[in-house]
Amino acid sequence: DDVRCIRAAPPRAPPRFPVGAHVECNIDGKWLPAVVLEHWVGIRDGWVAPYLLELEARARRAHGLPDAAARTAMKLDSDDTIRALQAVPWLEDVKSVRVDFDALYSRAEA
Repeated sequence: DDVRCIRAAPPRAPPRFPVGAHVECNIDGKWLPAVVLEHWVGIRDGWVAPYLLELEARARRAHGLPDAAARTAMKLDSDDTIRALQAVPWLEDVKSVRVDFDALYSRAEA
């Protein structure tokens, strides 16, 4: 190889989650909800991370993370670091409840 030769970087695989996707990221062994803000962000010394995420504020506070940790870069796109947002069991129960407001209103008037 000649020093004057510039090699092109190998193509990167596209990240699994699009910008705007709601995901969960593994921060110190805890899965926290987040939103994908950007792809392929520079982190330091020429290294890039596949995702820049914004952590959900309530989850961040519940785990004692500072406001400075609101945005974080995920250095790997793997199932161990980032995944699709998992269903919340209690939310699924709430969604399955159907209320007939007309029937409730007519009973209240009687």
